[in-house]
Amino acid sequence: MQLTLTVTSDDELLTHYVQFGLRPALFIPGHFDPSIVSGVHPLRLSGSSLGLIETQVRVFFIAPVGVIDPFVAGVAVSLIMDHLELFDLLETRSMQNPQNTGSSLLQCAPEEIHDRFALSP
Repeated sequence: MQLTLTVTSDDELLTHYVQFGLRPALFIPGHFDPSIVSGVHPLRLSGSSLGLIETQVRVFFIAPVGVIDPFVAGVAVSLIMDHLELFDLLETRSMQNPQNTGSSLLQCAPEEIHDRFALSP
């Protein structure tokens, strides 16, 4: 299955960027079959200042159809091929505009996680 992510600007690309793990990851909205999780798939990324990038990604998370607003259905993918220009763009933009990074299901403030799942002393 080929995945596609089309953005209109680098700032929009940043909203798909997920700071997770050692390699850059992206959230791709859409309705996907859960069977694609853990698989390696081709990705066509277009619309950023880097032009068209064709790469491979591993799907590591799925937000199924029916997630509650403000979240959207889609998959999170980890870039497995090295694209240094893309990595640098994502890293630089996320440091300049941290509030625009990741509007996906995976993004929440760490204190929200601790408040919600805190164990009693």
